[in-house]
Amino acid sequence: MKVPTNNPKPKRKPNMPFDVTGLSAYVANNSKAIALKAVANATTAKLFIENGAVQSGVKGSAAILKMDTDANFQDGSSCGRTAVGNTTLTSKTITVKPISDYQNVCPKSLHNTFFASMLAKGQAPEESFTPEFAAYLMDVRSKKIAAAVEVMLWNGDTALTGTTNNKHINGIMKQVGAGVALTATGSTLIAKLQAAYLGMPVEVRQAEDARIFIGEDKYAEYLVALANANIYKATDDMVLFGTTIKLQPTAGLNGKNKIYIGRISNFQLGLDGESDMDSAELRFSNETKQWYLDYNFSVGVAVVDETEVGVASI
Repeated sequence: MKVPTNNPKPKRKPNMPFDVTGLSAYVANNSKAIALKAVANATTAKLFIENGAVQSGVKGSAAILKMDTDANFQDGSSCGRTAVGNTTLTSKTITVKPISDYQNVCPKSLHNTFFASMLAKGQAPEESFTPEFAAYLMDVRSKKIAAAVEVMLWNGDTALTGTTNNKHINGIMKQVGAGVALTATGSTLIAKLQAAYLGMPVEVRQAEDARIFIGEDKYAEYLVALANANIYKATDDMVLFGTTIKLQPTAGLNGKNKIYIGRISNFQLGLDGESDMDSAELRFSNETKQWYLDYNFSVGVAVVDETEVGVASI
């Protein structure tokens, strides 16, 4: 007969699955930064943000205020006063659209693959990714989303239908329309770009923040044209040969055979960036037994004055 003891043997803790607390904390603490990176890493968005051409905290729509005035000199030798000219205040609306991107990820699909080592051991009640792989997965998604946002900022058109990323906002090309029609003449791409540059009003083309927005495909042709013409010029300054204006390659203009010339300050990027809609989330679903990788962000773009943006076919 066993004698009872006052020191009972402690109960064993049940076998626990991989502790996802650290993973969840990583996602929770970095979700907004990850989601914003999905937008801010887009080439055009990054350019606008770095130059202050951005409004954050926009929910729905916001006004962009614009002021213009003129100068009219008069003879100041008398005491008379005659007011001449006007200061005009106008506004342009920027619309920011909430956008979601959802993906289901099944860890079991990685079994018997190179990525099996990226799964934490144990499957009950849920099979988890290692924190390193989760971070890598979210980083890859952020880059893909940033690339899609870049194309949308230029090609967006709310009149589009079907399964296209570009139907959510009106992009720069849609807003500019014909703009300032420029004629890009010349036997080489270099000459065409220079001709378009000279066709812009001097106050626009000489501005410090003036840019020629060009497709990455055409920018590559420009570099080859420089080499073929035996023009030895540093290209890291991005300045168009023979001018003072900088080139800004963008994937948003690939295949368009067009360039847009304007000042960065004439564009505005719109972000929410302050709400729960700007987040990235990696969470497990007990219903589907899959991990949900969800991105929610808000973005929009506005051209303040389309009559100050030059457009040329090259």
